[in-house]
Amino acid sequence: MNKSKILIIDDDPGLSKLVQITLEKTRLYEAKVENRSQNALRVAREFRPDLILLDVDMPGLDGGDVARLIRADSTLQQIPVVFFTSIISPDEAGQGMVSRGGENFLAKPVDANVLIRSIESLLGSGINAG
Repeated sequence: MNKSKILIIDDDPGLSKLVQITLEKTRLYEAKVENRSQNALRVAREFRPDLILLDVDMPGLDGGDVARLIRADSTLQQIPVVFFTSIISPDEAGQGMVSRGGENFLAKPVDANVLIRSIESLLGSGINAG
């Protein structure tokens, strides 16, 4: 079985590692973490993810900056980006992803089933998160 590749770009090492473990525990995903936004573009080019979970508020390049770089790169621009942020509260997000201004957002903290369901809705594999 081919695993979907998820790149997690977040400056919080503890949270990003927890998300990585949560995703890999399903055996559906190969997840990679990058905690330094200035390395995000290089790591994305090397890892070739199927989806990117991207924090908004990071030192150096913020999530908007990183997303613009990804979308300007012809090898990466088709990869779905989900902003993973505390700017959207779990109450606002309800039980899933929120779309605003053409962007997808997941609220921190996120329930594992909500995370997986949201990823699958974008990747279109139809795998039930349970």
